[in-house]
Amino acid sequence: MKKFFVLLILIFAMLLSVGCGGSSSEKTKETTSNEIPQWDPKKGSIDLSDRKNYFVLIDGKKYDLNTNIATFFNDGYAVYDLENMKQEVRAGKYIANDIYFRKNGETYFCMQPINRTDKTITKEECTVYSISIQDTWYTDATIIGGITIGSSRQEVEEVFGMEFGLGTSEEYRMLCYGEVLSYGFNFSFDESWQVISMMVYSYAN
Repeated sequence: MKKFFVLLILIFAMLLSVGCGGSSSEKTKETTSNEIPQWDPKKGSIDLSDRKNYFVLIDGKKYDLNTNIATFFNDGYAVYDLENMKQEVRAGKYIANDIYFRKNGETYFCMQPINRTDKTITKEECTVYSISIQDTWYTDATIIGGITIGSSRQEVEEVFGMEFGLGTSEEYRMLCYGEVLSYGFNFSFDESWQVISMMVYSYAN
């Protein structure tokens, strides 16, 4: 069992791996719906297979799996290496290295792009595979059920349930829901079991 947890940590670390980042003024059509799905406590935990639940609210703006990467630039975010955004991504592939988005001198979030089209496109033309938030960054970010940095383990389990598709680790204080690399929500906690990082990801949109 310990080996399983070590493997889980390695997988989680890979999804949060160090990547590159610049800014862009190129306009791309926004494909994200403005409708914000709501969690109904009376219906129990959320449906992990429903991709409408896979979104992040940052400063009140919704970003989901259909958000074009260029949209972040249009909203005033910047990355460290703009030229890198011209890197080509083959159809059906995602980039494992994170792209860190900044605004007003602060890191807000990191994400990984995916090409869900049937042709080769650039990173900037891709949509979202994953978005990650950490407590050491700007933290005005919320996911389904009102979960945010600082939420308790109990609050997370009320929204996501007790069936941890990927398991849980008391030693590393992690709760992981979904199917590895396919879709899910990952949370890590401090010693008081309050959320210090969270990630939303899905291969399909």
